Amino acid sequence: MFMRAANELTILSVIIDHRWENLVMPRDSFDLITDALRGNDLDRVPLSLWRHFPQDDLNGEKLVDLHVKFASTAEIDLIKFSPMGRFSAVNWGCEIYFPEDTLRTTGSARCKEPIVKRLEDFTKIEKKDPQEGFFGETLRAVRSLAKKVKEPVVLTVFSPLMTLSHLADFDMAFLLKENLEPFRDAINAVTQTTLEFAKLALEDGVAGIFFAHRFASPSQMDRETYLSKVVRIHRRILNDSKIRDSIIVHHAHGESPYLDIISQSYSPGFLNWETQTTSPSIKEFRKTSASPIMGGLNENALNTISDLELCEELELAWNDSGEKGFVIAPGCVIPVNVPTTKIKLVAKLARKISSGNSCK
Repeated sequence: MFMRAANELTILSVIIDHRWENLVMPRDSFDLITDALRGNDLDRVPLSLWRHFPQDDLNGEKLVDLHVKFASTAEIDLIKFSPMGRFSAVNWGCEIYFPEDTLRTTGSARCKEPIVKRLEDFTKIEKKDPQEGFFGETLRAVRSLAKKVKEPVVLTVFSPLMTLSHLADFDMAFLLKENLEPFRDAINAVTQTTLEFAKLALEDGVAGIFFAHRFASPSQMDRETYLSKVVRIHRRILNDSKIRDSIIVHHAHGESPYLDIISQSYSPGFLNWETQTTSPSIKEFRKTSASPIMGGLNENALNTISDLELCEELELAWNDSGEKGFVIAPGCVIPVNVPTTKIKLVAKLARKISSGNSCK
């Protein structure tokens, strides 16, 4: 009888421990992000934050360590690996420098001068091996990061047109409309390189890609050109079977982005745009689409916004999203001069919202 009672107590203890663990242990970030991507109900609001690490991002190992530290500080659920801001242009001859103004704001690098200055110069843009040069350095770094953290990692991948715009002193919309041969060959070369780079990234634990859709905005390109020309280019990458099965974040930079085109033309994924400063708002978007959203945080206001205003901003975004299919995130890169204390506050407020209580 004593042994039976002991066994029953042991079983009861295991059950209690299991239930207690489910109550107090945070949900696995990968499962949480997957639920958000699928539009499932969420028991807490997921969080993703990112920034550049200017000059340190020229060294892969140092950049990995900085991402690990930042992810731990910010308690984020989805890690966006942010390579040096012109990483995709280096293999084609871009010489990097960091303007003083960006060292105080976005932290993004620039090319000293365009490689393509005349139409004939597009012949310099040939397909590259994405395992060599700065592409290769970036691949090794993101795989190293994925092995060091438990959260899912997505790698920034630039639109081929974005890469070409860093290399060429030309209007991309004009070139697309004219469809001139040297440019057509160049965009094919960059697109094929980008596709292979993105597919290679999805190895050794890397969960997906953060695809920067530059020109998906009326301030950057007219809707018809984007729809008829750019979509076809992007589909070669985003609708690839290997990429389609990963976590995709579609980042649409600029005012009033073409979110309807992005959500209808490519493999499903999170839509990330500047939800707090341009249309549509999260509430407006939810009236017509159930696509998962990453947003709700105005990164450029973090240095001036009060704690109460920040709380209200995040809480409203969570409520407007319908509390599903949503990840708190900035609309673009967080400025490098935002202090660690404010980053920690964002994480703290997100957890308060998750508890079902007001963060005020």
